[in-house]
Amino acid sequence: MPPTRMTRYKLQQDAREKCGRAAREVLHRFLTEELAAPIDIELLATNLGFQIVPLRSPADGFSGLVIPRHRLIGVNANHHVHRQRFTIAHELSHFILRHIPENDCTMREIVIQDSEADLCASELLMPRQLLEPYISGPVRVSVKSLAKLFNVSEEAMAHKVREIEKQFLD
Repeated sequence: MPPTRMTRYKLQQDAREKCGRAAREVLHRFLTEELAAPIDIELLATNLGFQIVPLRSPADGFSGLVIPRHRLIGVNANHHVHRQRFTIAHELSHFILRHIPENDCTMREIVIQDSEADLCASELLMPRQLLEPYISGPVRVSVKSLAKLFNVSEEAMAHKVREIEKQFLD
């Protein structure tokens, strides 16, 4: 029996809460300085025991990979710095969320795990607690300015702002 629209919504909410909670716990546990934008995702990776390896000649369409047992994250060095930061956060999120390796997953499981990793990565780079004052205060800061402050793409910031605003309405 296919899930109803309400069931899918509840699953999405549960995943969002799980991923956000995991990201917040890691940020508070492994970044010793006071939380401030932009989040130093490379320092976080290092504090979690990972080495980041820039890959200079990856295949087309390749962004990154994580090898948890060797504590390595490979990232496409040809991508824009915003994309590299999100890729590092995304790959770290697979580790944080204890995802199983893709080669042991069905396509559906891969899609779910990647969606969860994106949610977690978003919270790692743009923590809600740092972002909310800028979007709920008396003076609203532009997405462009916020993206620059958090060192992320405008697209990623716009998506995060919409997500937070939607939660305000729920």
